Amino acid sequence: MEAAPEHSRVELGYVLAQEYWGTGLMPEAVRRVIRFCFERMDPNRVEARCIAKNTASARVMEKAGMSYEAPYAGASTSRAPTGI
Repeated sequence: MEAAPEHSRVELGYVLAQEYWGTGLMPEAVRRVIRFCFERMDPNRVEARCIAKNTASARVMEKAGMSYEAPYAGASTSRAPTGI
């Protein structure tokens, strides 16, 4: 997790051992981290990115309540940004 107070945003990332994939652990963990951020850090937004081909990671973000946003001008198109 990386906070940018000057921009009032938090960017989070995650990795999960393959043996735990598909168990529902990561969406729950991401939801709790997002809740923590808004309750304790008071950012305007929480962001995460994944490689566009990594649909499982994008699905984790969706399950956690995040929504897809089109890349900003000049952004790498290999990553799919998501924010809440």
